[in-house]
Amino acid sequence: MLKGVLIAITFVGILSIPLYFLGDQLCEAEDALEREKQERIKEIVTQSYNGIDVSHHNGKLNWKQIATDPCIEFVYIKATEGANYVDAQYNNNVSGARRQGILVGAYHYFNSKPAQQQFKNYSSVVRKNQIDLIPVIDVEAFGLRAYQGNWKAIRQNLLSLATLMRRHYGQQPILYLNHDTYTMLGNLDDFKIWLMPMRNNNIVPKNTVIHQRDGTKAINGVPTDINWANNLDELK
Repeated sequence: MLKGVLIAITFVGILSIPLYFLGDQLCEAEDALEREKQERIKEIVTQSYNGIDVSHHNGKLNWKQIATDPCIEFVYIKATEGANYVDAQYNNNVSGARRQGILVGAYHYFNSKPAQQQFKNYSSVVRKNQIDLIPVIDVEAFGLRAYQGNWKAIRQNLLSLATLMRRHYGQQPILYLNHDTYTMLGNLDDFKIWLMPMRNNNIVPKNTVIHQRDGTKAINGVPTDINWANNLDELK
């Protein structure tokens, strides 16, 4: 009886050895696939574009001229900033882009003003039937200066604004931010991310839906920031 038990244990042990090593090999294969995926994303982002983002800083735009670029499928247009500022070119840009059949979205530049005030500003300017794409909250370092590095307060105000926008527009807003801000804000799995240009060692968050390319490009003579969205349906 004891001999039979020892044989059984030995047999099980022999079987477990290759399974152990197989587990390591599977993990290594998954890691390799993830690295390959990340490199492929970075390659696409640096070589491709299908959207732009604009504001009054671009001046008065010739949308008919921009639309002659066959790559341009969508545009995000600055609408508001903080509690009071409205972009002077917002309405011109929206009507101009829509006349050319370009999908339109509107973004709000986030700062330290209370969420309710920022929402009131954005919602008073951006009508539901005016845009084709999910609203965006633009989270940049310059707009966060007044928080003095208080990331808990930043996150609380940002989430409050996002909740107000989701209830009004029916969808969770996309967050535009860089990799460092994404990390400092903590768990953002409930959001789609529009990622600023990456450094070489950055990992692309899995919930990224728009990648902004480094630098600007002249689209038929018009300098703009350019972006890549892998699936436009994820922006609607």
